[in-house]
Amino acid sequence: MLKGHARLLYNRLVVMYITIAVVSGSAMLVSNRFVSEYSSERLAAGAGYIAAAFACWVLLASGFSRRRLSRVEAYLNGESGGAQQAELLPIWRQLVGFPVHLFWFFLLFGLLMAQGSQLLALAFEEGPRRWLYYGKSTLFNATSMVGLAFVHYGLSRSILRRSMPVLGEADARELRFVSLLRPLTLAFICAITFPLLRIMWHAAENESKGSAVSPATLASIALIGGLIVFVAFAILSFSFIYELRDMIGKLRLAAASHTDGSGSAGEAIPLVSRYEAGQLAVVYNELQVRKRNEYARLLHERELAGNVQRHIMHKGEAKLGNWRVRGEARENGEIGGHFYDIVHCGGGKLAFVAGCVSGGGMPSALALSAFIGMFRSEAGIGDAAGLADRLNARLGHMFRGTHTIDVLLGVADFHRDHIDIVRAGMGLQAPAFGERLEGQYRSSTVPVGLNNPLLLTLAEARAGAVIWVSRVPAEGGKGYGEA
Repeated sequence: MLKGHARLLYNRLVVMYITIAVVSGSAMLVSNRFVSEYSSERLAAGAGYIAAAFACWVLLASGFSRRRLSRVEAYLNGESGGAQQAELLPIWRQLVGFPVHLFWFFLLFGLLMAQGSQLLALAFEEGPRRWLYYGKSTLFNATSMVGLAFVHYGLSRSILRRSMPVLGEADARELRFVSLLRPLTLAFICAITFPLLRIMWHAAENESKGSAVSPATLASIALIGGLIVFVAFAILSFSFIYELRDMIGKLRLAAASHTDGSGSAGEAIPLVSRYEAGQLAVVYNELQVRKRNEYARLLHERELAGNVQRHIMHKGEAKLGNWRVRGEARENGEIGGHFYDIVHCGGGKLAFVAGCVSGGGMPSALALSAFIGMFRSEAGIGDAAGLADRLNARLGHMFRGTHTIDVLLGVADFHRDHIDIVRAGMGLQAPAFGERLEGQYRSSTVPVGLNNPLLLTLAEARAGAVIWVSRVPAEGGKGYGEA
């Protein structure tokens, strides 16, 4: 006896079998009454046979479903303790093959059932026309049984699709995919052939009898044929389009995701068929694996770049006499970009710099490391404008356009109580360092008063790296802060 989720799937399949049997049997009786125009006695005999045949089918299909689901019951109920990836492919084949085998099982049973119905109908026919009638009805029933087989196929796929295991990349590559055009073409041919044959045969019979074609009969044939076409294609289309809609939704989540791919945007799509939708699911799942690997690589690179950035910048507060200078990096998520540094130059001077390296990640962190080294080696020579010219020339030869640096650079002269500042980049008139070799920079003088902290920043929004400069009274007095 099936249990848990396997039992739930089994119950849904049985309900599907019963529903299809009731609807199909009713349609057959309507066709026999209004299209074939059976007598009451013949209609009653046919109704009994159809009821018995479909009851037999429900029992056989239920047993078939129980047997197939019992093979994967442990997986469906989550009792396998997490099946190994190598064990998922046989389970997947069992579940994906179920609708296909059900299709052929019903088609074989339906054709046998139709043959029995025709042999029963021969008892009500006399003369040489009875075998012609037998051939005609056999062809009609063959097309209708193919349509019903497709209904079983499409609905069973919809019931089982969410229980499919997610195959690994290696297993998915082993699968052989086929085109959806084949089953759709077969369904279309059968759906069109049935009403056309009915109409042609009805017209030929009436012509041979010398009677007019009945509009009511033609309307009944068109209605039944239209219903067959609509139901078959609606079920098949829903089954396949639903998979595509599911994948489109997950692709949108993945496109909007800024996480490491481990959340809902990175969920794999179960591979539920060997058709084009299955191939798309394989491609999507491979992209998700590559996305997670790429994010892992980027996170590792970001961690390394962050370590470089944190270790290379000046720690704490620089003091010289009653002057205080400190830097602050307000991160915006980019590692290796924003930075600051402070250097004692001797002779009562401090040089400081705050800025942002173009790009991000490890390349920008390495460019930052090179710039800080240049700044520390050049800081004690000349004024702020000369320092900016030398750094720009060296960076231009080193980076050759691969990186540029927006810079706020200053030299504080504590004997004169002022700061010389150079701003470059950020859309200012002066080009960013490394942008042009011949860049000429000019400095501006900013006075610093007692107990009046000065915030120096490259951007008006005060994002990124900033420099705080203040003077305190020689005897101690009030310090400085961010007030």
